[in-house]
Amino acid sequence: MQYIEMLIEYFNKWAFVYVGLYGYDYKTAGKNVMGLFNGRGWSTVISHSLVQKAMFTVSLCIGLVTGLVAAVAVSMLELIADGDGDGAASTAVAW
Repeated sequence: MQYIEMLIEYFNKWAFVYVGLYGYDYKTAGKNVMGLFNGRGWSTVISHSLVQKAMFTVSLCIGLVTGLVAAVAVSMLELIADGDGDGAASTAVAW
């Protein structure tokens, strides 16, 4: 059991962030992350996936902004259209 805990100490996704931020090797980054989390009482953070929730929120915001831009583009194209009334041509161009 102690061997598994040692492996978890070295191989966690937060260590990869430390490698990217500070340039440590992976083993040192794993030890530093565990030391940081244990020192601040955040050891349960490792078991939760905060990164996935943040990425979902960012993806959702990007999708909403893209939809808003598309809606504005369609409405602008309908104003520019030659007035046939149905807006099918401008909608097709926007897609």
